[in-house]
Amino acid sequence: MDPQFFRTKSIDQLISDAERPEKRLRKSLGWLSLTSLGIGAVIGSGIFTVIGTAIAGQKLEVKSVLNAPLLEYLILCLAITSSAPRRLNTNPN
Repeated sequence: MDPQFFRTKSIDQLISDAERPEKRLRKSLGWLSLTSLGIGAVIGSGIFTVIGTAIAGQKLEVKSVLNAPLLEYLILCLAITSSAPRRLNTNPN
């Protein structure tokens, strides 16, 4: 077994390493990368959900795409939030 595998640092060493700018992690993901990652996660989870329900023997039967359960939920939430009374800020401060 490699002895460096179980090597540890003290808390003081970790704090001093974090304060040195050359040891800090740099931001390398921009808005396009993060957006792509989010879209990929949504599509990937949808694929796994469809495969899982197909393996379980369940069928998603909707008459049209507009009657899909998720879309119905989103439309309902949008209708509720748009019909809610809006409060105006009358406080001049």
